[in-house]
Amino acid sequence: MRDPRIPATVLLFFALQFPALAHSWYPKECCSNQDCVPADAILDNEHGGKIVVVGQTNIPIPDNFIARSSPDNRIHVSFRTTAGEQYGGPSFIPLCLFVPAQS
Repeated sequence: MRDPRIPATVLLFFALQFPALAHSWYPKECCSNQDCVPADAILDNEHGGKIVVVGQTNIPIPDNFIARSSPDNRIHVSFRTTAGEQYGGPSFIPLCLFVPAQS
């Protein structure tokens, strides 16, 4: 009788050896191939700026922030989280933003 764990172990080995190619286009200066994530939406805030939504996290985007073109026509963002205890919780600083090309 075959051990059912062997195929799963082999798949796990290959998954760890070959990272997902779907996001291999992320520039290292933005993401280090680790901290870029697909975003759910970009919304306008009440001050005319933008907010990128990733799950339950809202990342404010400064007015002068330059977005890059997304090769897969989806929204992606990388950001840093700061402690922000003095402001009532963590704050999020965008590093790079990728948006679908505008036609």
